[in-house]
Amino acid sequence: MARPFTLTPTQRETFARDGVLHLPGYLPAAEMAAMADAVWVDLRQRFAIRRDDAATWTTQRPAQFQALSRSGAFGRLEQLGYPALAEAFLGAGWWRGSRHWAAPLVTFPTGDDWDVPHNTWHLDLPASGDLDETPMVKAFTFLEPVEPRGGGTPYIEGSHRVVLDRAHQQARAGGWRSGDMRETLK
Repeated sequence: MARPFTLTPTQRETFARDGVLHLPGYLPAAEMAAMADAVWVDLRQRFAIRRDDAATWTTQRPAQFQALSRSGAFGRLEQLGYPALAEAFLGAGWWRGSRHWAAPLVTFPTGDDWDVPHNTWHLDLPASGDLDETPMVKAFTFLEPVEPRGGGTPYIEGSHRVVLDRAHQQARAGGWRSGDMRETLK
């Protein structure tokens, strides 16, 4: 049975302003550890990356986790409350079912001096459509601790408002492709 989730007024305000909301402790630590273990087993099998040996972390962004996702390694996210979490943001009735609850995104630290990336930004949705509704939410769940400059996914708080502003301007001018939006943001 999935647990209920309700956004507080402060959380709604934070999400509207920043486009991101930190929910520490939302998932039980034991469940997260089991998912992390599954990712590490996959990394070892496919890339010879060992959890206990940072010298093996030579593939900065391993990819192609479809088989791991299909294996059910993340299937508990439904019972742990992801549908209720999505409904809190998108409203009742959004749920249409899903076979896959996660697409792992693994990024290892480079050891180099880090700066804000400027050429690899992307949009999770086209910069068109209904600009007055939130069509989806994306939950980033950290399965392992991430130190500053240690990997992870960079996100700029409030960037969703910049995209919406530009998309509204272009909607009046006839629309915009996502590639055009990415180039503008760069």
